[in-house]
Amino acid sequence: MRRVIVSVLAMACGGASAQSIYSVDVLGDRLVRIDEQSGIPEPVGVLGVDIDHADLAVFEGLLYMVTNSEAGSDTRLYRVSVNTGQATFLGDIDADPNGRPVEFGEALASDATGLILGYDPLVNGDATSIAYGRLSEDGGLTDSIVITGCHDGCDSDGAAYDSVLEVVLTVNGREKDERNDWGMFELDDGVVFNEDSTSQAVAKGLLNDIAIDFNDDLAFGISHDPDGGSGGLLVFTRFGSEWDLTDVIEIAGEPVRLMGVVLASQSDCAADIDGDGDADGSDFFGYLDLFASGDGRADIDRDGDIDAEDFFGYLDLFAAGC
Repeated sequence: MRRVIVSVLAMACGGASAQSIYSVDVLGDRLVRIDEQSGIPEPVGVLGVDIDHADLAVFEGLLYMVTNSEAGSDTRLYRVSVNTGQATFLGDIDADPNGRPVEFGEALASDATGLILGYDPLVNGDATSIAYGRLSEDGGLTDSIVITGCHDGCDSDGAAYDSVLEVVLTVNGREKDERNDWGMFELDDGVVFNEDSTSQAVAKGLLNDIAIDFNDDLAFGISHDPDGGSGGLLVFTRFGSEWDLTDVIEIAGEPVRLMGVVLASQSDCAADIDGDGDADGSDFFGYLDLFASGDGRADIDRDGDIDAEDFFGYLDLFAAGC
């Protein structure tokens, strides 16, 4: 019998609060919070980095992001503040344990042990993410496996770890035949099973990531529309040992291109600028940089201006600590 590990998203500091759905708008290089009812993405803040592709995961209450350039190279790991959207660079992800270059490190997930990355190990030159490894906070990869058994070729565009079934739930948006696939595999063997799919027309775009809400046996996928639309928020429901698509919510409002999805809670520690769960010197000087450059994230009182009231307001937050 499998041992069931219950994964709980903890607050970075302070008490627990309700989880929200977050994604990255790569058109505006910003973190957004998606309203589950209306499908409208609400901006949290700019990341401070220029990205073309992104994926998200939470581990021990902290939000992480992996990014790639349009060409699929320059895979990098960041930590992101759920409060401000600011991204802090952690490391380049250059090679896997077998010495293979990492290209399109695009399927970021986490289990009770740490971060997990699905990536293209450049074994066939067609930009398919068929390998998974454990990812350290400095960008190092260990324990690499190759996923197999997909009925029409494996390519993992996004993933989440299902701690109830103890499997990785992976999704793939297939532009060439307008289909979205999903399936599951165990980390110790990589063989994909319980595969299913739906057409692009139903899903309102190509799936690129998924996140699991363990409280309600739901999962949320995010898609983007290669034809320029904003895509959709896909709702999956767990039925026994399988996941089925049960709803699609159209992304509304201004045009966005969403990459990555995660369930996370805002931190009660408002002085935590860099998203590492505490308030220290790096946060203080980080805020000074935002304030000096007139960055919108320095607008503490949200009145549209960045002035002395914001500066002294942050000092009060910093003095209060976490």
